[in-house]
Parts: sequence; C-alpha cells; structure tokens
Amino acid sequence: MSSPASQSACAGIAGVILAGGRNSRFPVPKGHVRIDGVSILENILDTFRQRFKEILISTNNPTGFLHYGVPLVGDIIESRGPLSGIHSGLINSSSDVFVAAWDMPYINPALLDLVASSHKEACRCKRVDATVPMFDSKPQPLLAIYSRGAISLIEAAVKQDKTSIRKLLYDIQTNFIDEKMLKGIDPEGLSFVNINTVEDYERVFSLSAATLARRSG
Repeated sequence: MSSPASQSACAGIAGVILAGGRNSRFPVPKGHVRIDGVSILENILDTFRQRFKEILISTNNPTGFLHYGVPLVGDIIESRGPLSGIHSGLINSSSDVFVAAWDMPYINPALLDLVASSHKEACRCKRVDATVPMFDSKPQPLLAIYSRGAISLIEAAVKQDKTSIRKLLYDIQTNFIDEKMLKGIDPEGLSFVNINTVEDYERVFSLSAATLARRSG
C-alpha cells in the first residue's frame, strides 16, 4: 500500500522547515511555542509527514532538534537569513523543496497540494525557479517551492548580500499563484500567519473558533 506522501500532489518534492533566525523579538524559540497543546514545529512536522517522504530541518542550532528524528542541515555559506536556509535545503535535498517557516501555526495541508500542483504544471511548460503564493497582493516566500535549478541564482544572491527573498523572486523565473485560487482553500490566509513578536502570538490566540472552523472546513 502506498504511503500518504506518495499519493499527494507533493510527491517528488522535499519538505524543508526553516528553523533559523535570531529570534530577537520573541522571548523563546518560536517554533517550540505550544498552541492548543502542540508546538508549532510538531504541528508542521505532522503536516509534512503526510505530504513529503523527504523532510529536512534547516537550522544552525541543532541541539534543540535532535529528538525529532529529522535530518538537520546548517547554512553552507555564511548565514544571510531565510535565503541561506533555502539554499542549504536545496543543496542537501534530492529534489525541489517546499519550504515553510517554523513559526507558522496554521498551515493548511490542502494549500500545500495546490501549490505543488501549480508548480508541477508550470514546470511542464517552462523553466520555473520558484512557485510562490500571493496573498494580500504580496508574495508569500516562506511557504513556497524552490527548484534545484535555482541553486546557483540563490547562492549568488546570498554571496552578494542580496537577501530580500521578495526582490529575488522578481529577478528569477517565478510562478506566482493568484490569491483568488488560494482563497477557495484558505480565505483568511491563516496558512501565512507567522509569529515574530509577542503581539503576533497574542493575535494568533485571538483568532475566533469560527474562523478556524472555516479554515479547516
């Protein structure tokens, strides 16, 4: 019997969780924050295990992640934020990678399938360096797919200290997914909510039960 990952639109893509950053605006490591009794990282891992056969955690501080039983990869070139983690994930994986920041508590699994399907369809027609959802008229680069063919472009950007992912997306061949497609799955864009500050954390807890019900239903 095939595994859930082999049946998913995400088959053939690796999952990379970006667990880097200085965490300077939050008092504890963000991915270890517990929401509804489960840490954000554990929740993402559970979702990824249903979608990806290959999963990596990108971190330069491995001590707090050893017990998860997931391969850990550090930045290969000097750390320049999330772009360095994406680069490391691509170098260490055997396929294109679907990245997610480790402080995203409400990733919708169906949205992962939609992004993966769009990526594969676009790749059949043209070169695609990244497939990135749009929401609130902005690219959402920390829940997106990056192609192995983009390794050299990303590496060059990191070495030149051009670390804005959003700017890079307009310099490479990016398949942007119209937010109208996403809103049928995640109308409030909860999948893109992340926790950078204590205020963000409080906002997450202020989300109404009705809103979360609509997101999962």
